[in-house]
Amino acid sequence: MFSIKAFVQFNPAGERIFPDAHTTALITFLEATPENESDGETRFIRVDDSVSGYELRDAVKEGESGRTDWGFINCVQQTQLDPVKNWESLFTPTDIDTSSFRRLDEFATVHRGVTTGAVNFFCLSQADVDDLELANEHLSRLIRRPRLVDGYDFRDEDWEELRGNGEDVWLFDPDLIQEIPESIRVFTEQMAEDSSVLPDDDSGRVANVLAYLRGGVSKHGLSETTTFEDRPYWYRPRRQDSPQVLIQNASGDGFTFLLNETPARNIHNFDGLYDVTLNETELKALLAYLNSGVAERVVSNYTQTRQGGLEKLGPGALKKLPVIDVTDIDDELTTDLADLFDTLRETTRRDDDCESVINRIDAVLQQTL
Repeated sequence: MFSIKAFVQFNPAGERIFPDAHTTALITFLEATPENESDGETRFIRVDDSVSGYELRDAVKEGESGRTDWGFINCVQQTQLDPVKNWESLFTPTDIDTSSFRRLDEFATVHRGVTTGAVNFFCLSQADVDDLELANEHLSRLIRRPRLVDGYDFRDEDWEELRGNGEDVWLFDPDLIQEIPESIRVFTEQMAEDSSVLPDDDSGRVANVLAYLRGGVSKHGLSETTTFEDRPYWYRPRRQDSPQVLIQNASGDGFTFLLNETPARNIHNFDGLYDVTLNETELKALLAYLNSGVAERVVSNYTQTRQGGLEKLGPGALKKLPVIDVTDIDDELTTDLADLFDTLRETTRRDDDCESVINRIDAVLQQTL
Protein backbone atom coordinates (compact mmCIF):
# COMPACT_ATOMS: atom_id res chain seq x y z
CA MET A 1 0.00 0.00 0.00
CA PHE A 2 1.18 3.53 -0.71
CA SER A 3 0.50 6.93 0.79
CA ILE A 4 0.84 10.14 -1.19
CA LYS A 5 3.85 11.94 0.20
CA ALA A 6 3.78 14.99 -2.06
CA PHE A 7 2.79 16.52 -5.37
CA VAL A 8 5.27 18.95 -6.92
CA GLN A 9 3.85 21.28 -9.58
CA PHE A 10 6.30 23.28 -11.68
CA ASN A 11 5.57 26.76 -12.99
CA PRO A 12 3.57 26.17 -16.19
CA ALA A 13 4.75 29.50 -17.61
CA GLY A 14 8.40 28.54 -17.11
CA GLU A 15 10.75 26.19 -18.89
CA ARG A 16 9.24 22.86 -19.94
CA ILE A 17 10.25 20.01 -17.65
CA PHE A 18 8.93 17.43 -20.11
CA PRO A 19 9.53 18.81 -23.65
CA ASP A 20 6.72 16.94 -25.42
CA ALA A 21 4.02 17.45 -22.76
CA HIS A 22 1.32 20.08 -23.23
CA THR A 23 0.05 19.91 -19.66
CA THR A 24 1.58 21.22 -16.45
CA ALA A 25 4.64 19.32 -15.21
CA LEU A 26 3.73 17.46 -12.02
CA ILE A 27 5.77 14.93 -10.04
CA THR A 28 4.08 12.60 -7.54
CA PHE A 29 5.96 11.16 -4.56
CA LEU A 30 4.56 7.94 -3.10
CA GLU A 31 5.70 6.12 0.01
CA ALA A 32 5.11 2.47 0.85
CA THR A 33 3.15 2.19 4.10
CA PRO A 34 1.59 -0.62 6.12
CA GLU A 35 -2.03 -1.35 5.30
CA ASN A 36 -4.57 1.08 6.82
CA GLU A 37 -1.87 3.65 7.60
CA SER A 38 -2.58 6.44 5.13
CA ASP A 39 -3.54 9.22 7.53
CA GLY A 40 -0.37 11.29 7.21
CA GLU A 41 0.11 14.60 5.42
CA THR A 42 0.31 15.20 1.70
CA ARG A 43 2.33 18.22 0.62
CA PHE A 44 1.15 20.23 -2.35
CA ILE A 45 4.30 22.01 -3.48
CA ARG A 46 4.23 24.76 -6.10
CA VAL A 47 7.56 25.63 -7.71
CA ASP A 48 7.42 29.18 -9.11
CA ASP A 49 11.16 29.93 -9.40
CA SER A 50 14.45 28.05 -9.59
CA VAL A 51 15.04 25.67 -6.71
CA SER A 52 17.88 23.28 -5.94
CA GLY A 53 17.33 19.55 -5.76
CA TYR A 54 18.34 19.62 -2.10
CA GLU A 55 15.72 22.26 -1.21
CA LEU A 56 13.04 20.39 -3.11
CA ARG A 57 13.82 17.07 -1.42
CA ASP A 58 13.72 18.80 1.95
CA ALA A 59 10.33 20.33 1.09
CA VAL A 60 8.94 16.93 0.10
CA LYS A 61 10.16 15.32 3.33
CA GLU A 62 9.36 17.94 5.94
CA GLY A 63 8.31 21.25 4.38
CA GLU A 64 5.88 23.36 6.40
CA SER A 65 2.85 25.18 5.03
CA GLY A 66 3.50 28.66 3.73
CA ARG A 67 5.45 30.66 1.19
CA THR A 68 9.08 29.94 0.39
CA ASP A 69 11.74 31.82 -1.57
CA TRP A 70 10.87 29.73 -4.62
CA GLY A 71 7.19 28.86 -4.28
CA PHE A 72 4.52 27.64 -1.88
CA ILE A 73 3.84 24.58 0.29
CA ASN A 74 0.40 23.46 1.47
CA CYS A 75 0.21 20.53 3.89
CA VAL A 76 -3.09 18.64 3.86
CA GLN A 77 -4.14 15.59 5.86
CA GLN A 78 -4.72 12.68 3.48
CA THR A 79 -8.01 11.94 5.19
CA GLN A 80 -9.23 15.38 4.00
CA LEU A 81 -8.52 14.66 0.32
CA ASP A 82 -11.75 14.08 -1.58
CA PRO A 83 -11.14 11.84 -4.63
CA VAL A 84 -14.01 13.44 -6.59
CA LYS A 85 -12.72 17.02 -6.24
CA ASN A 86 -10.11 18.89 -8.28
CA TRP A 87 -6.95 18.94 -6.16
CA GLU A 88 -5.25 21.55 -8.32
CA SER A 89 -6.71 24.29 -6.14
CA LEU A 90 -4.67 22.94 -3.21
CA PHE A 91 -1.49 24.29 -4.81
CA THR A 92 -2.90 27.83 -4.40
CA PRO A 93 -5.41 27.72 -1.54
CA THR A 94 -7.61 30.74 -0.88
CA ASP A 95 -8.75 32.03 2.48
CA ILE A 96 -12.16 33.10 1.17
CA ASP A 97 -14.98 31.22 2.89
CA THR A 98 -17.47 30.23 0.19
CA SER A 99 -19.51 27.85 2.32
CA SER A 100 -22.53 30.19 2.27
CA PHE A 101 -22.23 30.97 -1.45
CA ARG A 102 -24.54 29.60 -4.13
CA ARG A 103 -23.56 27.75 -7.28
CA LEU A 104 -23.57 29.77 -10.48
CA ASP A 105 -25.92 27.30 -12.16
CA GLU A 106 -28.58 28.13 -9.56
CA PHE A 107 -29.00 31.48 -11.33
CA ALA A 108 -28.36 30.55 -14.97
CA THR A 109 -27.90 27.69 -17.40
CA VAL A 110 -24.32 27.16 -18.55
CA HIS A 111 -23.59 25.92 -22.07
CA ARG A 112 -20.41 25.35 -24.00
CA GLY A 113 -20.17 27.21 -27.31
CA VAL A 114 -21.18 25.20 -30.35
CA THR A 115 -18.68 23.30 -32.46
CA THR A 116 -18.95 24.28 -36.12
CA GLY A 117 -16.93 21.40 -37.54
CA ALA A 118 -15.34 23.79 -40.05
CA VAL A 119 -14.69 27.26 -38.64
CA ASN A 120 -13.38 28.77 -41.88
CA PHE A 121 -16.52 27.66 -43.72
CA PHE A 122 -19.18 28.69 -41.20
CA CYS A 123 -17.65 31.97 -39.96
CA LEU A 124 -17.83 34.77 -42.52
CA SER A 125 -16.87 38.41 -42.86
CA GLN A 126 -19.13 40.99 -44.48
CA ALA A 127 -16.91 40.85 -47.56
CA ASP A 128 -17.43 37.08 -47.76
CA VAL A 129 -21.19 37.53 -47.49
CA ASP A 130 -21.20 40.17 -50.21
CA ASP A 131 -19.06 38.08 -52.56
CA LEU A 132 -21.24 35.00 -52.04
CA GLU A 133 -24.44 37.07 -52.24
CA LEU A 134 -25.87 35.36 -49.16
CA ALA A 135 -29.08 36.84 -47.77
CA ASN A 136 -29.25 37.81 -44.09
CA GLU A 137 -31.99 35.22 -43.56
CA HIS A 138 -29.30 32.54 -43.87
CA LEU A 139 -26.98 34.20 -41.34
CA SER A 140 -26.73 34.96 -37.62
CA ARG A 141 -24.58 37.56 -35.92
CA LEU A 142 -21.40 36.15 -34.41
CA ILE A 143 -18.76 37.02 -31.82
CA ARG A 144 -15.94 35.03 -33.36
CA ARG A 145 -13.25 34.95 -30.68
CA PRO A 146 -12.48 36.41 -27.22
CA ARG A 147 -9.58 38.60 -28.35
CA LEU A 148 -12.00 40.69 -30.43
CA VAL A 149 -13.79 41.90 -27.30
CA ASP A 150 -12.00 44.43 -25.13
CA GLY A 151 -13.83 45.17 -21.92
CA TYR A 152 -16.74 43.89 -19.87
CA ASP A 153 -19.63 44.21 -22.29
CA PHE A 154 -20.44 43.80 -25.98
CA ARG A 155 -22.82 46.20 -27.73
CA ASP A 156 -24.32 46.63 -31.19
CA GLU A 157 -21.77 49.33 -32.02
CA ASP A 158 -18.95 46.91 -31.14
CA TRP A 159 -20.33 44.37 -33.59
CA GLU A 160 -20.68 47.06 -36.26
CA GLU A 161 -17.08 48.13 -35.69
CA LEU A 162 -15.86 44.54 -36.08
CA ARG A 163 -17.88 44.21 -39.27
CA GLY A 164 -16.32 47.38 -40.65
CA ASN A 165 -12.85 46.09 -39.75
CA GLY A 166 -13.34 42.96 -41.85
CA GLU A 167 -13.62 40.48 -38.98
CA ASP A 168 -15.75 37.34 -39.17
CA VAL A 169 -19.06 38.57 -37.75
CA TRP A 170 -21.54 36.23 -39.44
CA LEU A 171 -22.37 32.60 -38.76
CA PHE A 172 -23.64 30.61 -41.75
CA ASP A 173 -26.94 29.47 -40.26
CA PRO A 174 -29.67 28.72 -42.83
CA ASP A 175 -33.11 27.48 -41.83
CA LEU A 176 -34.35 24.09 -42.98
CA ILE A 177 -34.06 23.96 -46.76
CA GLN A 178 -36.13 21.26 -48.44
CA GLU A 179 -33.89 21.25 -51.51
CA ILE A 180 -30.87 20.05 -49.48
CA PRO A 181 -30.58 16.32 -48.63
CA GLU A 182 -30.60 15.52 -44.91
CA SER A 183 -27.29 13.67 -45.19
CA ILE A 184 -24.03 15.22 -46.33
CA ARG A 185 -23.13 11.80 -47.70
CA VAL A 186 -26.11 11.88 -50.07
CA PHE A 187 -25.31 15.48 -51.02
CA THR A 188 -21.70 14.53 -51.78
CA GLU A 189 -22.73 11.48 -53.80
CA GLN A 190 -25.05 13.61 -55.92
CA MET A 191 -22.20 15.99 -56.61
CA ALA A 192 -19.87 13.13 -57.52
CA GLU A 193 -22.39 11.68 -59.96
CA ASP A 194 -23.35 14.91 -61.68
CA SER A 195 -23.48 18.33 -60.07
CA SER A 196 -26.12 19.39 -62.56
CA VAL A 197 -28.66 17.03 -60.97
CA LEU A 198 -28.33 18.67 -57.57
CA PRO A 199 -31.55 20.34 -56.45
CA ASP A 200 -31.76 23.97 -57.42
CA ASP A 201 -34.15 26.79 -56.81
CA ASP A 202 -35.44 28.78 -59.73
CA SER A 203 -36.56 31.63 -57.50
CA GLY A 204 -33.02 32.18 -56.29
CA ARG A 205 -34.06 31.90 -52.62
CA VAL A 206 -31.47 29.23 -51.89
CA ALA A 207 -29.42 29.13 -55.09
CA ASN A 208 -26.46 30.94 -53.53
CA VAL A 209 -26.68 28.80 -50.39
CA LEU A 210 -26.55 25.65 -52.53
CA ALA A 211 -23.63 27.03 -54.50
CA TYR A 212 -21.76 27.78 -51.27
CA LEU A 213 -22.43 24.29 -49.92
CA ARG A 214 -21.18 22.75 -53.15
CA GLY A 215 -18.01 24.76 -52.85
CA GLY A 216 -17.69 23.77 -49.21
CA VAL A 217 -17.78 20.07 -50.03
CA SER A 218 -15.12 20.43 -52.70
CA LYS A 219 -12.90 23.15 -51.20
CA HIS A 220 -13.27 22.72 -47.43
CA GLY A 221 -13.53 18.92 -47.26
CA LEU A 222 -16.86 19.07 -45.44
CA SER A 223 -17.74 15.51 -46.44
CA GLU A 224 -14.80 14.24 -44.37
CA THR A 225 -16.02 15.86 -41.13
CA THR A 226 -17.84 13.39 -38.87
CA THR A 227 -19.34 16.23 -36.80
CA PHE A 228 -21.92 16.85 -39.51
CA GLU A 229 -23.44 13.39 -39.19
CA ASP A 230 -24.22 13.96 -35.50
CA ARG A 231 -26.44 17.02 -35.76
CA PRO A 232 -29.98 17.58 -37.08
CA TYR A 233 -28.91 19.63 -40.10
CA TRP A 234 -25.41 18.97 -41.37
CA TYR A 235 -25.20 22.33 -43.15
CA ARG A 236 -25.48 24.49 -40.03
CA PRO A 237 -24.11 24.34 -36.46
CA ARG A 238 -26.46 23.39 -33.64
CA ARG A 239 -28.52 26.39 -32.67
CA GLN A 240 -28.33 28.14 -29.32
CA ASP A 241 -29.87 31.41 -28.23
CA SER A 242 -27.66 34.44 -27.78
CA PRO A 243 -25.99 34.16 -24.36
CA GLN A 244 -26.60 36.89 -21.81
CA VAL A 245 -23.07 36.47 -20.46
CA LEU A 246 -19.97 35.24 -22.27
CA ILE A 247 -16.84 33.71 -20.71
CA GLN A 248 -13.74 32.73 -22.64
CA ASN A 249 -12.96 29.08 -21.85
CA ALA A 250 -9.19 29.53 -21.83
CA SER A 251 -6.97 32.41 -20.79
CA GLY A 252 -3.42 33.18 -19.80
CA ASP A 253 -4.40 36.39 -18.03
CA GLY A 254 -7.55 35.81 -15.99
CA PHE A 255 -11.18 35.42 -17.00
CA THR A 256 -13.68 38.12 -17.96
CA PHE A 257 -17.43 37.68 -17.52
CA LEU A 258 -18.85 39.70 -20.40
CA LEU A 259 -22.36 41.16 -20.60
CA ASN A 260 -23.73 40.52 -24.10
CA GLU A 261 -26.22 43.21 -25.13
CA THR A 262 -26.54 42.00 -28.73
CA PRO A 263 -28.25 39.11 -30.55
CA ALA A 264 -24.80 37.81 -31.50
CA ARG A 265 -24.00 34.18 -30.83
CA ASN A 266 -20.75 32.42 -29.98
CA ILE A 267 -18.88 29.27 -30.93
CA HIS A 268 -16.59 26.84 -29.11
CA ASN A 269 -14.06 29.33 -27.68
CA PHE A 270 -16.69 30.95 -25.44
CA ASP A 271 -18.98 29.45 -22.83
CA GLY A 272 -22.26 31.22 -22.15
CA LEU A 273 -24.87 31.88 -19.48
CA TYR A 274 -28.48 31.45 -20.61
CA ASP A 275 -31.92 31.62 -19.00
CA VAL A 276 -30.66 33.93 -16.25
CA THR A 277 -33.25 34.11 -13.47
CA LEU A 278 -32.03 37.46 -12.11
CA ASN A 279 -33.36 40.91 -12.89
CA GLU A 280 -31.10 43.47 -14.57
CA THR A 281 -29.77 44.98 -11.34
CA GLU A 282 -29.09 41.58 -9.79
CA LEU A 283 -27.32 40.37 -12.94
CA LYS A 284 -25.06 43.42 -12.98
CA ALA A 285 -24.33 42.92 -9.28
CA LEU A 286 -23.40 39.31 -10.02
CA LEU A 287 -21.14 40.46 -12.87
CA ALA A 288 -19.46 42.93 -10.52
CA TYR A 289 -18.64 40.01 -8.23
CA LEU A 290 -17.52 37.72 -11.08
CA ASN A 291 -15.10 40.36 -12.38
CA SER A 292 -13.76 41.27 -8.93
CA GLY A 293 -10.45 40.51 -7.28
CA VAL A 294 -12.36 38.33 -4.81
CA ALA A 295 -13.83 36.18 -7.57
CA GLU A 296 -10.46 35.96 -9.32
CA ARG A 297 -9.12 34.09 -6.28
CA VAL A 298 -12.21 31.86 -6.16
CA VAL A 299 -12.09 31.11 -9.89
CA SER A 300 -8.43 30.05 -9.62
CA ASN A 301 -9.61 27.07 -7.56
CA TYR A 302 -11.74 25.85 -10.47
CA THR A 303 -9.35 26.18 -13.40
CA GLN A 304 -7.02 23.63 -14.93
CA THR A 305 -3.50 24.77 -15.78
CA ARG A 306 -1.82 23.86 -19.05
CA GLN A 307 1.84 24.11 -20.01
CA GLY A 308 2.68 27.70 -20.88
CA GLY A 309 0.42 29.12 -18.17
CA LEU A 310 -2.87 28.74 -20.05
CA GLU A 311 -5.81 28.28 -17.71
CA LYS A 312 -8.90 26.31 -18.75
CA LEU A 313 -12.34 27.01 -17.28
CA GLY A 314 -14.95 24.71 -18.77
CA PRO A 315 -18.74 24.65 -18.37
CA GLY A 316 -18.54 21.93 -15.72
CA ALA A 317 -16.39 24.15 -13.50
CA LEU A 318 -18.54 27.19 -14.24
CA LYS A 319 -21.68 25.42 -13.08
CA LYS A 320 -20.11 24.73 -9.69
CA LEU A 321 -18.46 28.13 -9.31
CA PRO A 322 -19.35 29.67 -5.90
CA VAL A 323 -21.02 33.08 -6.24
CA ILE A 324 -22.62 35.52 -3.84
CA ASP A 325 -26.39 35.28 -3.53
CA VAL A 326 -27.41 38.61 -5.05
CA THR A 327 -31.06 37.82 -4.30
CA ASP A 328 -30.40 37.65 -0.57
CA ILE A 329 -28.14 40.59 0.18
CA ASP A 330 -29.14 44.11 1.13
CA ASP A 331 -30.87 45.97 -1.72
CA GLU A 332 -28.50 48.90 -1.31
CA LEU A 333 -25.47 46.61 -1.66
CA THR A 334 -26.98 45.03 -4.76
CA THR A 335 -27.52 48.46 -6.31
CA ASP A 336 -24.00 49.57 -5.34
CA LEU A 337 -22.48 46.51 -7.01
CA ALA A 338 -24.62 46.97 -10.13
CA ASP A 339 -23.59 50.63 -10.38
CA LEU A 340 -19.94 49.66 -9.95
CA PHE A 341 -20.21 47.15 -12.78
CA ASP A 342 -21.55 49.93 -15.01
CA THR A 343 -18.65 52.12 -13.88
CA LEU A 344 -16.21 49.31 -14.62
CA ARG A 345 -17.39 48.77 -18.18
CA GLU A 346 -17.51 52.50 -18.95
CA THR A 347 -14.04 52.98 -17.46
CA THR A 348 -12.69 50.29 -19.76
CA ARG A 349 -14.27 51.95 -22.79
CA ARG A 350 -12.44 55.17 -21.92
CA ASP A 351 -9.18 53.18 -21.69
CA ASP A 352 -8.83 54.31 -18.08
CA ASP A 353 -7.33 52.23 -15.29
CA CYS A 354 -9.89 49.76 -13.93
CA GLU A 355 -7.92 48.73 -10.86
CA SER A 356 -9.43 51.40 -8.62
CA VAL A 357 -12.96 50.34 -9.65
CA ILE A 358 -12.21 46.68 -8.96
CA ASN A 359 -10.81 47.68 -5.56
CA ARG A 360 -14.09 49.48 -4.81
CA ILE A 361 -16.04 46.36 -5.81
CA ASP A 362 -13.86 44.26 -3.50
CA ALA A 363 -14.50 46.70 -0.66
CA VAL A 364 -18.27 46.39 -1.11
CA LEU A 365 -18.00 42.60 -1.33
CA GLN A 366 -16.21 42.50 2.01
CA GLN A 367 -19.52 43.55 3.57
CA THR A 368 -21.12 40.34 2.27
CA LEU A 369 -18.34 37.88 3.13
